[in-house]
Amino acid sequence: GFENVEIVVTRVYDLTGPTAAKIVPGVSPAELAAFNGSIVSAFVRAKKPAVRLVPGRDFTIRPAAPADLPAIEALLAASGLTAVEIAASLGRFLVADRDGVVGVVGGEYAPGAVLLRSLAVAPAARKAGVAAALLDGALAQAKAAGSADAYLFTNTAAGYFACRGFAAVDRAEVPAAFL
Repeated sequence: GFENVEIVVTRVYDLTGPTAAKIVPGVSPAELAAFNGSIVSAFVRAKKPAVRLVPGRDFTIRPAAPADLPAIEALLAASGLTAVEIAASLGRFLVADRDGVVGVVGGEYAPGAVLLRSLAVAPAARKAGVAAALLDGALAQAKAAGSADAYLFTNTAAGYFACRGFAAVDRAEVPAAFL
């Protein structure tokens, strides 16, 4: 059940010298010679595979509430994102709740467009579908508000957003309200 398994040999035991009988007591010299090089010390490094969480069962996507603000600010800070004006625009934020806030995304609106901002997921909930559920929720909310176009700025997740259908555009194409 593990992935990325790596075994690193730290020592291969020499069973031909005078200390071999101490390493493996009660073994004949012929048996020691046959085992020579096959007894090693090693450490194993592996990762448990990410578990996909199911929205509605394992976590919920819901509008952010004032009580969520400290957790949102801490999550954004831990993710290297700014928490400027979060309190003033909290009504335009969604959170992923799994016995506490484990993800957040917000939206700023202009006529016919939305700027998605501050998408962040707690490290323990990453690669489990939380970001996708937040993004889907934010896009559904934007569509319901009449937004036909969605924009975002990213320095670290361009590949993720490209896989979700976003494409790089020239800054001149972004509505002035978002700049």
